[in-house]
Amino acid sequence: PPPEVPGAGVEGARRVQVTVVSVSHLPKADTFGTCDPFCEVAFHGTKYSTSVKKGTYDAEFEEEFVFDVADAAGEVGAMSVGVLDWDQLSKPDRLGSAVLPASLMRRIARAEIGWSGEADLDVLDTGGGGGGGK
Repeated sequence: PPPEVPGAGVEGARRVQVTVVSVSHLPKADTFGTCDPFCEVAFHGTKYSTSVKKGTYDAEFEEEFVFDVADAAGEVGAMSVGVLDWDQLSKPDRLGSAVLPASLMRRIARAEIGWSGEADLDVLDTGGGGGGGK
């Protein structure tokens, strides 16, 4: 986990860089065909989406996103990661999601500049599906 940094000593703008690496073992979401997964990552008022990977239950993304935090000493909220199945004729199906709580994201935003870490997330779906991702 990121180091604990007292909020009083941390001021100013920071950037949080996130890399969506991969997803695996995704459930079948459509009656016909395979899964067309993509991910959405939302943090601090900004949302990014990865590219859609057609016809697979295991996808490699290796896509980086940068989130700006105006003041690391201020409020830092949770980060949400969603895995969706793209559909040509309708809204995407949500396969699952994971949330990195505000307490963790606050520690990450306030960590020493240059700090990096990696986490495997279990993406959970209350409907019984789901998979994993990095």
